[in-house]
Amino acid sequence: MQLLLKIDVHSPGELRANIQPRNLAEFHEVFQTQPGDGMYLAPEDRVVIW
Repeated sequence: MQLLLKIDVHSPGELRANIQPRNLAEFHEVFQTQPGDGMYLAPEDRVVIW
């Protein structure tokens, strides 16, 4: 794992699958996430690039 973190340009699979959706408002609308849910991220903490 340490070697892959150093040489692979991609983030680990678990992070690619779980972190990205947390920043999408549509994800929270569809799944009706609430504070306390594992995938919930407060709107002010979400990263918006475009």
